[in-house]
Amino acid sequence: MNIRSLILFSVSLVITVILAGFFGSVQAQFFWNTDFEYGVYKSQPRKWAIEGEGYKYSAHLDSTISKSGKKSLFMRLDRAQVYTILTVPGKISAGNILRVQGYTKAGVSDSLNAQLILFNPSEGGIIASESIKMTSNKWNPTTLRASIPANYNADNLLIALMASGSGSFWFDNVRIKINDTVYGNDAPDFREPDKEEIELLNNKVYPFSVGAGDDARTKLKELSKIVENKRIVALGENSHGSASIYKLKLRMIQHLVEDKQFSVFALEMPAVEATYINEYVKNETDDLDEVITKLSYPSWQSREMLDIIEWIRVYNNQHNRQVSFMGYDMQNGWSALGAIAEFSTRYDSTLHSILKNIEGLYQTALETGNAAPALFTQTREASTYLNTHKYPDVTPHQLATIRHFMDIFNQSISLQFGTENARSRDEYMAKNIRWIIEHIPDTAKIILSADNTHITKSGGKTGAFLDRWYQDDYLSFGFTFEEGTYAAYGNKPFYEVHPSYVGTYEYLFSKSDYDHFFLDLREADDIPMLNQPAGFRAIGSRPQETTQFYQIQLKKHFDVIVYLRTSRHTSPLNK
Repeated sequence: MNIRSLILFSVSLVITVILAGFFGSVQAQFFWNTDFEYGVYKSQPRKWAIEGEGYKYSAHLDSTISKSGKKSLFMRLDRAQVYTILTVPGKISAGNILRVQGYTKAGVSDSLNAQLILFNPSEGGIIASESIKMTSNKWNPTTLRASIPANYNADNLLIALMASGSGSFWFDNVRIKINDTVYGNDAPDFREPDKEEIELLNNKVYPFSVGAGDDARTKLKELSKIVENKRIVALGENSHGSASIYKLKLRMIQHLVEDKQFSVFALEMPAVEATYINEYVKNETDDLDEVITKLSYPSWQSREMLDIIEWIRVYNNQHNRQVSFMGYDMQNGWSALGAIAEFSTRYDSTLHSILKNIEGLYQTALETGNAAPALFTQTREASTYLNTHKYPDVTPHQLATIRHFMDIFNQSISLQFGTENARSRDEYMAKNIRWIIEHIPDTAKIILSADNTHITKSGGKTGAFLDRWYQDDYLSFGFTFEEGTYAAYGNKPFYEVHPSYVGTYEYLFSKSDYDHFFLDLREADDIPMLNQPAGFRAIGSRPQETTQFYQIQLKKHFDVIVYLRTSRHTSPLNK
């Protein structure tokens, strides 16, 4: 995996962070734990996010060896890639010289490679990088210097230490200078919530039960007040493997469909595969095995996701007003190309011949990892042909859908092979959601379901585009929990939810008198701890056994928080 791929991978695991900049002429205070003196659960460093992939890796604070202070960060890799990431505000960096210096010392450096990198997460670009020299039993400094453009407008800038291979090393004594001023060494910014804040929280939340059945649904009545007349309601999740979240989502979907007349459920899954599931929920097919197959992401192949699908199917069978099931992801190019090829077999032999050539070029690109220019040229030609050709025997909706699938194939190959005009996955998903909205009745309302990091209103994420395009019609719900278990892509049936700690939003929420609640952040300006950055749990689809919390400014990401005391892991359909 090359450096660009590694950093893009790391960014996909990190929630966009927005910190305060300057207020008038007074400099804000920044505590970044640059000496690794402050740790939390499992000796993980505050403020830093540690993510990785590969065979095996570990990271923890070490109190036996340090360059300065009493601790350093120790990392051990076995055929893995690990990313240690600190987020700094883009506002204070723009137009200035940024210098980052850190010290490393190798323990065992069998095949270690490492770099310091500055990265723009909004545009997906590396600003600067510097190789790190690993030496056993000696602290070596590495200095990275970059001039940040004055027009740098990303919310933040990432400082990352990237290591790959096998071996072990220590990292310590990081110094960050913007021009000649040292940043990140201010006093710690975390504290216990006070009694008044907890009382304010209790007065602001909308508690609910986590039972099942009709009685439990009536206890979500405050949801109608929160949603009001919004047309697009996005339900997030901090883990793709929490049964507790999906069971609550089902209740919320039931409420929104039955009480607020929502008629589209759109999931973070490939758009083409979702059309088969839509046929199932519309009672046009009875092939449940095919439905399970089309739930192509393993995270969705759970009993809890199937419960959502089955409820929509039963509802549609009993009501004239139908609920559609749709997808908006674009990572599976083959399924999009296959749907267009099936269409061409029936309606257009010329298009079919063009697609045969594209299929061969695409297969070669996947096998070699490099796409020939002809793949993009012929795909553009096929798009132009499909968009201009007339099909009198095809319904307008069917034709619009096939043209949409052609767009999805274009999106997929552009992202996969990094074309010059490629956009991010989040922007493509936002555009595909916009396509859905443009092809449903003006009065129809849509429920979105995706990871918190996609529905967020911050940065270059899907929710940020939707919030910009639809403004007051868009409402985002961020989901989180305090304890329990979750399922993930790994070799264990489930994983541990790390306890929250002082300096995280979940720690504040855990002090509430209520175990489960909605918190409308638009009405919570008088709770001081919600007006400042803090840690917020983010797990996603992979096991997070090191870092589970990332610094964010909660109100800039979500309109409403859904808090559950306990999470239980999902039940896979294949076990």
